[in-house]
Amino acid sequence: MYISNMVKVYSYYSRLWNNNGSTSNVPMVNSINQVVKSGYSNTESSSSTANNMSRLTSALTLKKDAEDLVNSAKKITNNTNSGTFAQKSASSEDSTKVTATAENGVYNTVYQIKVDQIATAQVNTGGAVDKNQISSVQAGTNTITIAAAGKSKDISFSVTAGDSNEAVLNKMAKAINDSQAGVKAVVVKNSSNNNINLQLTSDKTGTNNIFSITDKTGNAVASTGIDNISSKAVDAKYEINNVSYTANSNDVTTDRGRVTFTLKNSTTEAVKVTVKQDSSKIAEDINDFVESYNNLIEATNSNGMNNSNALKGITSLIDRNKSSLEKMGITINEDHTLSVDNKKLNDKIENDIKTVKDTFNGYQRVAVKIEYYSDSIARNPFTAAGVNILDVYNKSLIASYSYINEGSILNLYR
Repeated sequence: MYISNMVKVYSYYSRLWNNNGSTSNVPMVNSINQVVKSGYSNTESSSSTANNMSRLTSALTLKKDAEDLVNSAKKITNNTNSGTFAQKSASSEDSTKVTATAENGVYNTVYQIKVDQIATAQVNTGGAVDKNQISSVQAGTNTITIAAAGKSKDISFSVTAGDSNEAVLNKMAKAINDSQAGVKAVVVKNSSNNNINLQLTSDKTGTNNIFSITDKTGNAVASTGIDNISSKAVDAKYEINNVSYTANSNDVTTDRGRVTFTLKNSTTEAVKVTVKQDSSKIAEDINDFVESYNNLIEATNSNGMNNSNALKGITSLIDRNKSSLEKMGITINEDHTLSVDNKKLNDKIENDIKTVKDTFNGYQRVAVKIEYYSDSIARNPFTAAGVNILDVYNKSLIASYSYINEGSILNLYR
């Protein structure tokens, strides 16, 4: 009975560890305690072994918490453009005139943006007609040609004798919109009477996107007057740091396309746009790091597993950086967990980002070392949990089955 139950235990943890802690293909952890009890009932060593078995199950939680902490630390130690301290934001002092975005990794700087003219799209407006009257567009198939951005497209629609102006304009608008000719059509209704008219607007702004509309067969354009340009397309005219530019679009870029400005209205004076670190994202990543750290420490405290070298290394590292952490609002609690004063942290990020980065991401500093320590725990959770493997797997059992499971014991320590 003893041998049978211990083989079940051994097989369970061997498969569990070889599957990286996954319990999807092995029995539930709770069932192991029952195996231990039945295998060691009324024996002097049952208490010690049950304790070790409990630590084995706790080691799985420890492994998961350590892996989470590794991932949180890696974001902070990542020195590429996807890392925490490469996150950038762009803010405008007048978002009604100019807004901006910045890609990660750009330099902190200030731009002066003056908008002389925003880019607009061409608009054609047809004549007003009574929606209920019979349309003057001839019955049968009408074909119009829209030429836009150097391309022409023929668009056809059918008119039935006796169709009202509203019916014909709706048919015409639908045909134009379905054609994807680079022009959007809408039937505009007058709120004070029965008058309606057809309005066409280019999909894009600027002089490169002007369009024309003509009749090919039928008289739809001539009858509706939709070839009348009511608003010409114009290009954006603006200045970046006193250098003048023009563009077809109101979304314009600088710094090799990594900073984008959206021009919204003309300005009388330059608008200041500041590109700097994304303080809110950096604070969020640091808070995630602290939360993952606390989860690991709380797990070790609650399971009496805080005596391994890796865990001692983590708490010792935090203690050695106590003064630096406190300056940015992170304090050490009595149980070795951390608390964050977000106002103080945000102020430090805003006004002294170099110190924040050096504290977490500098050589051999907090996040760098904790990533190393927590990775060690994730790789060796049994050791970190203080599991006595020889007590759990009786020496004679290991000896008896060594010829069957040669090398498997080593897998427990991978």
